[in-house]
Amino acid sequence: MDHQLDAALSTRAVIEQAKKTLMLTYSIDNAVAWSLLRWQSQEHNVKVRELAA
Repeated sequence: MDHQLDAALSTRAVIEQAKKTLMLTYSIDNAVAWSLLRWQSQEHNVKVRELAA
């Protein structure tokens, strides 16, 4: 159970870092950055966590 929690927290941190990078690069807010990550994930059939890494 601890391993799953560690993996989830690690994945979340990577996604948050990717969102922050998008926010700084494109001067967008958190919701738009998340929408961009989701859209790219769906367009390319790649999980968000893989896209963010």
